[in-house]
Amino acid sequence: MKKEGLVKKYRVKRVKYKYIKAERKPGELVEIDVKYVSKDIENKQCYQYTAIDTASRWRHLNVYDEQSSYNSIRF
Repeated sequence: MKKEGLVKKYRVKRVKYKYIKAERKPGELVEIDVKYVSKDIENKQCYQYTAIDTASRWRHLNVYDEQSSYNSIRF
């Protein structure tokens, strides 16, 4: 004979989330990042500017000798 406890266990309903993927057009959203390159090239510090288009995953990068607003605008 099986003994039942006094407390009844209830099932917990798990909530399933539905994510809607937003359709983007190429050029609509571009991520820009600046990274310090740890290896010196010709004894100079280098900074890598990268731009990635989130829709097409197209990538463009340039290397500059300093991180400045002038170089950011140029990029």
